[in-house]
Amino acid sequence: MFVKKRKPGGTSHGYQWPKGGEWVEMPADHAHELVTIQPDEFEAQPEVPRGGKLHKPAAEDDGDDGKTPEE
Repeated sequence: MFVKKRKPGGTSHGYQWPKGGEWVEMPADHAHELVTIQPDEFEAQPEVPRGGKLHKPAAEDDGDDGKTPEE
């Protein structure tokens, strides 16, 4: 499921919400819980609506620069 917070940004329910109002992908049970608890704050859809943007979290830096260590 995809969820959008009507007032973008901030942290709630264990998620860091994007400031741009993008859709966040999450398990259906989490989406259902958010919409049930705060229907005025969250909107859930099975797919990102046409024209909507999907939030892509920044890749975590694992310290690997892809280079082979020189001997």
